[in-house]
Amino acid sequence: MAVRSTNRQTEKLIRIRNMTNRIMMKQRFKQWVASTEFIIKVQSGAELGAKVFDRRRLRNNFNKYLAKVKEARRLEHIEKKVEWFAGTRAAACKNDCY
Repeated sequence: MAVRSTNRQTEKLIRIRNMTNRIMMKQRFKQWVASTEFIIKVQSGAELGAKVFDRRRLRNNFNKYLAKVKEARRLEHIEKKVEWFAGTRAAACKNDCY
């Protein structure tokens, strides 16, 4: 009888050990999943940040280019106005002279 009770006790201890091992394995797996999800979130955040910076850089460069184009257009417009004004003044002077 004593042998059976010791076997039962050892089997019970083995079952308890296996149960705790399963619980601990589940906990470790959940920790691994959480850390992996965190890493993925950080990576996706970094990719999103890179996209934002690229878009901002592109927009800033386009605005610089647009400002230069506007300046060139303005200079052309001023030159045309000056030429037109000089031509009309010259014609007015010719009319006054004759």
